[in-house]
Amino acid sequence: MNQSVSYKIKYKNEDFQVTEVSLMPSFISKGKRKFTYIWLQKSRFTTFEALEQIKLFFKLSFEDVCSQGLKDEDAVTEQLISVRKILKEKDVEAFNKKYKFKNQFSKIKFIMGHGEKPIKERALHGNAFKIVLRNLNSTLANSLSDYVHNNKQLYFINYYDNQRFGMPGGPYNTHLIGKAIVENNWKQAYEQLKITNNITQNAEIKMKDVSDYKKVFEVMNPKKVSFFVSAYNSFLWNTWASLLVIKNTKSKKVVFKNVG
Repeated sequence: MNQSVSYKIKYKNEDFQVTEVSLMPSFISKGKRKFTYIWLQKSRFTTFEALEQIKLFFKLSFEDVCSQGLKDEDAVTEQLISVRKILKEKDVEAFNKKYKFKNQFSKIKFIMGHGEKPIKERALHGNAFKIVLRNLNSTLANSLSDYVHNNKQLYFINYYDNQRFGMPGGPYNTHLIGKAIVENNWKQAYEQLKITNNITQNAEIKMKDVSDYKKVFEVMNPKKVSFFVSAYNSFLWNTWASLLVIKNTKSKKVVFKNVG
């Protein structure tokens, strides 16, 4: 593709749609039903934020609300969530009403069923994407369409993108938080966390009473702490993958200004 073309992707959230291809749990219609499986659609919220919303609204704990994967916030995404509570349609309507805003939302599209166990992280086939590419002239658009139809199997290095490293627009420093956690440098981890404006109220209260920076992360959703470590591992993977490409191929570095 000609690099001078001013194409745009992710121009608005609706241009990037992600649908989870889930490994469905075992559904039961009666008996020991403990969990409700819901299909969640969201936009401009991280999966962590959506899980927190569900937790607070239904008065549950962190471990009562589970997802199989994390979905972008700068997109319209759909995914399976398990909730340790038997939900009814009136509960769904009340939740959707509370978390519908002008430019962002979390919406329970429907109740899929009930079961005995929560869903498990990473227990999914993958994700299906629908991506809108803007600002292409008709010649280039037709050429791209022909190429895709004639080359069904496309292979590329799947680098971790900016959603792994921060919120839209930045700061992109989640890998730095993770690096500090891995090194047990809890003060540095806290300082990096402060930059994101992502400290919970409980953590703030803790910091007023205790000078132990680790306490901030102990009151946080443990899955979020794991995500910070994962972000650091993703940064290392990107770095090493890039070095291997430079070493073993006749490649050049290209900066895609219109991504994100």
